[in-house]
Amino acid sequence: MFLSPSFTLKKFISLEKKLQTSTPKNLSFMSIGFIVAINFILVNSALSADKIYDLEDLEILAKEGNLHEYFQHYLDPPPKNRQDRYKRTLSQMTLKLIEKSIRERLFTLDHLKEIQKISYNPSIKNHDLIQAMREKYFFLFLENCKNTYTKDLPTQSSLEIIAKSNPCYAHLNTHLSLEDGKLYNPDYAYNLLNDSNLTAFHEDLEFLILKSLAKSETQGLYCSRFPFLQSVLKFSMRNTPLNSQKRSQLMAILDSKCQLILYQQFSKLIYNGKISLREDLYNLFMDLKLFSKAFNAAYDSKIHEAYSLTIFFDIQNPGEDLNLSWALIQKLGDSFPKRMEILKHLDEFMPFPGGKLFRFSFLNGEVLPEKEKGHLTHLSKYFPEYFDRYGELCIQYLKGDNTQAKLPTKEEVKILHCPNFFRSPYAPLKWKKIFQAL
Repeated sequence: MFLSPSFTLKKFISLEKKLQTSTPKNLSFMSIGFIVAINFILVNSALSADKIYDLEDLEILAKEGNLHEYFQHYLDPPPKNRQDRYKRTLSQMTLKLIEKSIRERLFTLDHLKEIQKISYNPSIKNHDLIQAMREKYFFLFLENCKNTYTKDLPTQSSLEIIAKSNPCYAHLNTHLSLEDGKLYNPDYAYNLLNDSNLTAFHEDLEFLILKSLAKSETQGLYCSRFPFLQSVLKFSMRNTPLNSQKRSQLMAILDSKCQLILYQQFSKLIYNGKISLREDLYNLFMDLKLFSKAFNAAYDSKIHEAYSLTIFFDIQNPGEDLNLSWALIQKLGDSFPKRMEILKHLDEFMPFPGGKLFRFSFLNGEVLPEKEKGHLTHLSKYFPEYFDRYGELCIQYLKGDNTQAKLPTKEEVKILHCPNFFRSPYAPLKWKKIFQAL
């Protein structure tokens, strides 16, 4: 049994006398003295652990590089004594602790919690270098966590099981929620946007990353990069039509420069890819115009025209949008310059729009359905130059001539149905003759 802290030298002598008179013959006084001495040392050690360290003690430990004992006592000085000297020493020791943890790969959850606890101490929480190092440690911890977790799973585990049950993403959620999600090492977070497990199954977490990136001082570096654009677009599409809260959220995280970059990139996308994507983008444009001064200022009628043309050539969408697209084509009949302008506009699409109108072979007396026939008749009446351009592009594509046109993929050439076009009554004679000579 250890002696109490109140044990004194006088009591030690008194105990010694009692032991001399009561000690059994088979137990020597030296043995008793040894036991008492050991207890005395242990008591002193316990007293040392319980001792309140002052600033000078902590500075000595800092000079010695004694991380373990320092962080046992770094909160000992009262708040009134935690001034510049204290903050300077705590900053130095915290950096040493994080550097040592990274160097020795001490990526345990307890270690992470301890580093976060120390780093968010009010005396150093605004120290940018410490926060940058803390965050660097966290992202390395996360990478180690993901690798370890995935390695221990059965090989037949699905991506969804891996993603939804992965505890590492819970740590990420907690981390990004700390201090309002400010990032000191945005590149680490940006790289997570390429993590398909994260972006496919953790939408809220993906938005937290976008929000954190947008809040970083270097958000302009990320706005034009594909993973960032893709994630913003996916987030937007999942909420199309966006309700008021989601729209304001999306715009609130981006400054005007980033919004303008997104506008420019989304404008390019409206001319490419699937028609459904173009429609979603148009709806997104209309929504974002209400909440973004940058979108509203940059917006021009070309976006509306691109959407209207998409609706017309898709021929599948009934309703008001289709009526507006028909009206646009009809207006072209009054202005040759406008028709030429629209042709240049159509050239921006890839592939050139209208393939659905010519998916029928026109062979063996095949009758053109009324819907397609109505669209083609409308075009021939108000926009005959369209067929001339269609024939010209088909010849260029078939010849492999990319001097005046972007060469499409083989799949896109199939979509154009050029042979069907040349068999139709709408193909200009001059292009039919060239096609027949190929």
